[in-house]
Amino acid sequence: MRIHQNHFQGKVNIDNKEENNMDGIFKCDVCGADINNDDGFLCWREDYNGGYHDFKITHRRCLPKDTLDINIEDAYSIDGRSKLILMVERGDVADFASWAEVFKRFHTPNYEEARPHLPQAKKDGFFEGASDEAILNQESLLAVIQQYGRKD
Repeated sequence: MRIHQNHFQGKVNIDNKEENNMDGIFKCDVCGADINNDDGFLCWREDYNGGYHDFKITHRRCLPKDTLDINIEDAYSIDGRSKLILMVERGDVADFASWAEVFKRFHTPNYEEARPHLPQAKKDGFFEGASDEAILNQESLLAVIQQYGRKD
């Protein structure tokens, strides 16, 4: 079984990017296919009050019309993390749930791989009595991947 245990715990290089291979790690929220580094985007919409909502990770070809976007490599970098946090601090985020989901996908190790299996795991009682924090810890995410993920 292949587990991406450390893919988000990269080092910083002089370009202020976290060093890691993101090929095939993220799934497009529109078409569901794997996203390569050079073809991925974080996009969101701006409502009539200036609030940001409907955050998604997509391919360039799947970008919805009338969205704001940044390249996935820029969104994923340390500066990108800061940009995402500043969106919340400035009060720009109107849809915190979709923002938080994207943030977890970028910055919680193993979350992207476990994510498609979480609804079934919850339905099966896999997390019976567990807190939200416990569900997102590395031990739980790895257990979900082992129990429900790809069988190599």
